[in-house]
Amino acid sequence: MASQPISHEPTKVISIFFCCAYDVYRDKVLLNELKKHLSSLKQEGRILYRYGRMISPGRETIHEIDHYLNTSDVILLMVSPDFINSDYIYNIQIQRALERHKAGEARVIPIILRPVDWKDTPFGMLQPLPTDGKPITTWSSQDAALLNVTNGIRQVIDELTTNTSIDKSSLSEKELTVHENRPALFSQATLIDASLDPHDSPYKQSIENGEKTIRYKNHDVEQEIGQINIEQITEQDHMYYHRYKYRFPTIDFKFQNTGTATAFLWQFAINVHHAEIDLTPTFDFCIQIEDGALEIIATNNGWGEAQNCHFYVEESTLSRLFNDLDRTTIETIPGGEQRKIFSFTKASANQDQFESIVKEFTDVIHHYPKTIRAIKLETLTVKWACDDIKGMGHEGKEHIQSFDGMGEYVLTYDGFFKNDNWRAGGGARSELTYGTKINPLEGPHEQYYPMSRQIPPGDIERFHIMVGSSMSCHILIQFKIFVDKAKIIESEIFKVDIWNPRNSGWHYGYKDGEELRRDIEKEQNLINSGRLSTDSKEAEQSVLESLQRLASNYPFIKNLRQIRRWLLD
Repeated sequence: MASQPISHEPTKVISIFFCCAYDVYRDKVLLNELKKHLSSLKQEGRILYRYGRMISPGRETIHEIDHYLNTSDVILLMVSPDFINSDYIYNIQIQRALERHKAGEARVIPIILRPVDWKDTPFGMLQPLPTDGKPITTWSSQDAALLNVTNGIRQVIDELTTNTSIDKSSLSEKELTVHENRPALFSQATLIDASLDPHDSPYKQSIENGEKTIRYKNHDVEQEIGQINIEQITEQDHMYYHRYKYRFPTIDFKFQNTGTATAFLWQFAINVHHAEIDLTPTFDFCIQIEDGALEIIATNNGWGEAQNCHFYVEESTLSRLFNDLDRTTIETIPGGEQRKIFSFTKASANQDQFESIVKEFTDVIHHYPKTIRAIKLETLTVKWACDDIKGMGHEGKEHIQSFDGMGEYVLTYDGFFKNDNWRAGGGARSELTYGTKINPLEGPHEQYYPMSRQIPPGDIERFHIMVGSSMSCHILIQFKIFVDKAKIIESEIFKVDIWNPRNSGWHYGYKDGEELRRDIEKEQNLINSGRLSTDSKEAEQSVLESLQRLASNYPFIKNLRQIRRWLLD
């Protein structure tokens, strides 16, 4: 019987919300520096960062900020002239933060970033940091100022960790009455189902030994090369309409909230219980012309060596010119390497058959409108059989087109030849889903990804998580969805066989949320390095802002084709 979703309560972690003017460069720099100083608390597993991404957020970001304001244990007001100048922060965020502070539901701490008149504001009666409210930018050592702030925050974290109940001693009688009579609202999110999304998917799901097993449908079909990026599924291009195809297995999650309050899903994790590389040999074949010879190249795009490989090629013209032995060869090809397995020439062909075929030559286009006398080759079929490094046998059959975008392979009186007959092609655009990438070389491990989903009372929420890997592999995975402050919902365990041979190109350019954040940090470090000219700094600032917009909507990004290509390189 399949394992059922499990809920359990993790160790208490103090959530910190940074209330900041995020679109102000100087404030963002100080925020990032403070986060570095708080990293010891984060590494100890005692705190969790929460923050919005812009002062004038879109609808999804507003919900995210409201959630953080309503659920965080500590709210840090990152005070600056721009912070106070923001109507959204001053009239909404600060008001809600102070309401929760007065109710004993959260601790609000003003952090004075830059000099500003703040003491007569609604939060002017709160104890600020650094000590005595001295702005961080006025200290002779910025690190000393941030250390002072960190020590103050650590003291608050220690207090909250030892006493996590609401402190009602400071509440007025009126506030206490309101608090006691407040109706009990709670969310109750449950996982209804998590299964492979079959929508145009090359994967299929079955139940084997009580586990959901996901495998690639057919390794023999011709692979289409395409990129998978953090917000993207590959879209099959068409002049008038578009169809989407997932190139990695994608799990469709359905949650329901039967409670009386909105449930917030803010993070998910993939627990990789087991991972191993798939060593199955995978062959790709191509043909080329070299000095009048038709050569067939075999590439082992699998992740393991192909031993004692028997290759046999069929094509109507070749079958007339060469006997079965000529069209058979034996090779051993390591993973990632290629071998020339056949070389057919006019000199080695059956000459009587060659002269017979010459009589069948027709005019074939070469440098339109010019022509040459030749016979076109048909699709070649290569049958193969081999052993992997574990001694297991594998076999298959591959078809090689006798043309490409630049011309066709033909037989002329002088030998084999590729004419010039250009063929048109097309491009592709992309869309989005939650994206993850697993490295099977890491073995058992967990990976965490941010998300921002909310489920109103009585509603059902649905989203997708695509599971990718840079190589073919067998994995056992389980998903964890983090709900509200302290609830974790676990999925059942999935057995997944990911098919991603070396030549697929599916993982090139892949970026998940962590990679995006690293790109953002790299840009910030470059801008702050002092090595850039004014023009270069403005250009890099534009790059940074584009990356931040990309990350702010992750993973739901629209109009991706309008984003410059370098963001995905």
